[in-house]
Amino acid sequence: RLRRRGHRVGQGVLSAQGFPAGRFDAVAYIGSFEHIATPRQELGEVRRVLRPGGALVLNVTDAGSFEARLFRTAWFGYEAPRHCFNYRAATLERLLGSTGFEIVHLESQQSAFITGYTVAGVLGLRSRYAGLAPGLQRALSPALQALLRIGAGNLLEVTARRSR
Repeated sequence: RLRRRGHRVGQGVLSAQGFPAGRFDAVAYIGSFEHIATPRQELGEVRRVLRPGGALVLNVTDAGSFEARLFRTAWFGYEAPRHCFNYRAATLERLLGSTGFEIVHLESQQSAFITGYTVAGVLGLRSRYAGLAPGLQRALSPALQALLRIGAGNLLEVTARRSR
């Protein structure tokens, strides 16, 4: 649909897209950065294609979350081999700092999908998750809201700026 509207659409790692340096004001990875096999290389390319002061937004599963600790290897975020890396806030801070970014905002968010999918897996119902999702998410909603109120979500959203 985007191509029909005249937009350039690419798939794969950023370096394969051939964008010129300083092209973008912002680059966002929403639920996709944990799938990148070479995160340092990818961030180097992000830095190259961002203008000075440009923004990077990452939304990733939080391997330091209460859910990750509770469900351990059954947690959605540890879904190997699709998830190449798992991140905690401190890990992202170090990675971003070492690749020329400074974090300007970091917050915990809650995804009912992640919790519901994890619980369905623990119960042996993952193959039926699509049909169970609405009811399961409703049932889990009070607990998810409580976790979010105390900053214990299962996602991290980070906004970082390209250092000068």
